[in-house]
Amino acid sequence: MDLLLVMNPNLKKRIQMPLKKGKGQQAISNNIRKLRKEGYPIKQATAIALDMAGKKKKPGSKRKKK
Repeated sequence: MDLLLVMNPNLKKRIQMPLKKGKGQQAISNNIRKLRKEGYPIKQATAIALDMAGKKKKPGSKRKKK
């Protein structure tokens, strides 16, 4: 298990988050959930979790606003 040290501008302090390693959907979902509980916006939490898994966001996954 890796520790990811990041600076959260909302919390104004340095925090340690033990994120799970893995490329599976379960690991990514758990990491997003942990990051959201720490106060990260959903887009930033998703980006961090996907980066830890070594994946990129799919290009067709944007939703159109009405």
